[in-house]
Amino acid sequence: VFSRTSSAKLASPFSFNALDQFVAELLPKLGLTSDQISVIESFNALPPKIQAQARREKATNIKGAFHTASGKTYLIADKHSSLKDVEETVLHELYGHGGVRGLLGNEPTRALIHLLMDFGRLEGMNDILKRYGVLKDVHYEKSLILAAEGTEGEKAARIMDEVLAYLSQRKPDLRQKLMAIVGRLRAWLR
Repeated sequence: VFSRTSSAKLASPFSFNALDQFVAELLPKLGLTSDQISVIESFNALPPKIQAQARREKATNIKGAFHTASGKTYLIADKHSSLKDVEETVLHELYGHGGVRGLLGNEPTRALIHLLMDFGRLEGMNDILKRYGVLKDVHYEKSLILAAEGTEGEKAARIMDEVLAYLSQRKPDLRQKLMAIVGRLRAWLR
């Protein structure tokens, strides 16, 4: 799962060393370890399996990736230009995608589909997404997900996964509320 960046070239991207130093200082503040976040120079430094998945999903212009199997977030230095941008990527990948998997396991497809249906599909969430300033981002992700490979169920789950990740990225205080909703959903599915 990925954090996409705009196609525009960054005016002044972070150097690897500057981003690595910032992340080293950020980790203890977030209660995280270096095992959970890795700074890399470019897309080509991602593990081959993540690169292949990104290419399948037409997501090669990304600034971060969450590796489901290891629980590790990768931050791509040459795609970030501000500290705020880095923080949003960490929140999106680690707390959004990682948080969902922490509650639902590495295969949350069924639970995410149920959650999407409970909200009345994506259209039923438009007011919420607009209120939190993520409507445009989520609809862009939705268009890319629908154009990629996968079953309807897999696509619905990926859309809901992105909704939760974008909400976590933009409104960290909302994360607790989202995780409570996901927790209730998880209990209901048992």
